Amino acid sequence: TPGITYYRIVITDNLSDCSDPVSASVSVTVQPDALVTLSPATSEICTGGSTLLTATITGGSGNLTIQWQSNTNSGGWQVVPGATSTTYLVNGVVTGSILYRVQITDNFSDCSDPLSNQVTVVVQPDATVNVTPATTEVCVGGIATLTAVITGGSSQLTRQWQSSPDGT
Repeated sequence: TPGITYYRIVITDNLSDCSDPVSASVSVTVQPDALVTLSPATSEICTGGSTLLTATITGGSGNLTIQWQSNTNSGGWQVVPGATSTTYLVNGVVTGSILYRVQITDNFSDCSDPLSNQVTVVVQPDATVNVTPATTEVCVGGIATLTAVITGGSSQLTRQWQSSPDGT
């Protein structure tokens, strides 16, 4: 069970006038196996944006290592070079969904090497918008129907029509 246990050795020497020494105490700390959880579960950014992922580790020894891995759903899990801390800054370079997880390697005796949960980072292309028709005419009291077609952007974008008498 997890906790600290102290050990020492006592020597008993039964011959005449021999001492019976006692060693200094030493401690053995038993840690629970490591557990690792990543957050946030899902992040959405646009191309060129970034998001910070965090690994929270409980248990394990003081001799564990962390390795971030990524998966684009096309090539399996790959080691992220140099990503060995509890945080990882994802930069949105390529659009699409990328999965991330952490592998813990605990080098002490009988310690487990757990994998974290998987988190998803969705990199969206920047939004573009086109309004049609480019020009229209109506008489006073008439109705002009304008259509905005938005491509790309995140699920958090909002729409706001504006008007101007001089086009600026």
